[in-house]
Amino acid sequence: MFRKILLLALLILNLTLSISQRTPNQLNLRGSVLGYHFDPNTGIFKKDKFKIIGSIGTAQITLIEKGKKIKSTTTSSGGDFSLGIPLGSSYTIQYTKDGYGLSAVKINLENIPEDLAQSGLLLQNLEFLLNDHKSEKAIDIGQAFGNIKFNATKRTFQFDPVIFDKKNRLFKKPEDSAPVNLMKASLAKNKENNLIAVQVEVLEDGSTVITTPQNLEITESENSNISKETRQLTLESSSALQKIIEWKNLTKDDIENRAIETNSAWEQLEADKLIAVTPEDFLIIKAREELLIAAEKELEAAKQYMAEQSDKLNAQQNLNYLLIGLALLLAAFAFILFKRSKEKQKTNVLLAAKNKKITDSINYAERIQKSLLLSREQIATFLPNAFVLHQPLNVVSGDFYWFSEVNGKVVFAAVDCTGHGVPGAFMSLIGNTLLNKIVNEDKILSPAKILSELHCGVVGALHQDK
Repeated sequence: MFRKILLLALLILNLTLSISQRTPNQLNLRGSVLGYHFDPNTGIFKKDKFKIIGSIGTAQITLIEKGKKIKSTTTSSGGDFSLGIPLGSSYTIQYTKDGYGLSAVKINLENIPEDLAQSGLLLQNLEFLLNDHKSEKAIDIGQAFGNIKFNATKRTFQFDPVIFDKKNRLFKKPEDSAPVNLMKASLAKNKENNLIAVQVEVLEDGSTVITTPQNLEITESENSNISKETRQLTLESSSALQKIIEWKNLTKDDIENRAIETNSAWEQLEADKLIAVTPEDFLIIKAREELLIAAEKELEAAKQYMAEQSDKLNAQQNLNYLLIGLALLLAAFAFILFKRSKEKQKTNVLLAAKNKKITDSINYAERIQKSLLLSREQIATFLPNAFVLHQPLNVVSGDFYWFSEVNGKVVFAAVDCTGHGVPGAFMSLIGNTLLNKIVNEDKILSPAKILSELHCGVVGALHQDK
């Protein structure tokens, strides 16, 4: 029973750490492409001959098997890429971009242990370098500068660089090769990624042997000081950790409860470390410790996820408030426009009514003014060849003509009164009335005398002498 608990704990540990990053029978390769500048022909006195430029976006990554292109991808704007490579074969990974050289590396995925193949392999944070100086050296024209292969014994990837001759070598010393050194450092970061192989073997005498990734053989022992309850806690921790994997479905109370459980588990673990004796005890403690570390990471991820969701919710609420405020503002603005439109319509109606009234009055005044003027036919009685051209500036006018016959003499006048429109029309009435009195009633026929009397009459009518 103890062996099954231990096996389950180790398997769940590995699955928890990388279940979302692995694909069966495939190597999930994630990395980035960086640019650098290196001109091997630069003079020896020039400083900083080797210079990292930074991440390269839209670089082309191509997977080649036996000379045939089988898959390709491009880097993001930040230079990152992800590539799934089927297990069981050898490949060449080429990477390049316009303005840069062409570089390549080989990767051997043959003879992968069956248990690892079933769970899938993982390589993260690999960093590839591209030279923006297009030299004719092997590494800059697409010849693989090394081979990545999986060491089944150590359960890790390792890198074997190609040693070029001096003519094709980009860097004078092999140990100075930046792409090689960066590749080795990248692979070193992945040494713990694929240590999930745990084999269980039952011997003929009935005892159980567990082989760990470090080939440590542990057999059943009766000297263990760790209680059955503690071993059961390992199984319970594994079960709890499986629940934490679904942290996106957890509530705030769930996270707090998980944190309390994790703290209690740490306290129990520290107590068990003091009484551990056998290798089995230490292996259980190690497995539980890894489980708890993974659990804490998942809890932190859950907290971060909930914080992000809270921020998004707050941002959405703020956006909703803003939209509501804008809607209210637009509604108020629309109401003001509507109210003003109604007021304007009402004003226009009033103005139209007043305008009609004024227009009707002026039109009637025109009829009155025209009635005071003799018609052409009346004038033709005395002057058969006469004509009348009367074109007022406005409907009513201060311009008028006057005609009369007294004692066989014809007296006529073309008068331009001061003002236009209604004021001029009033003046024309005064002028017409005065001319009728001066000529028709007083029988004054001298133009000079008529004008003199007309002047005096206007002054008197308008009280200009006062």
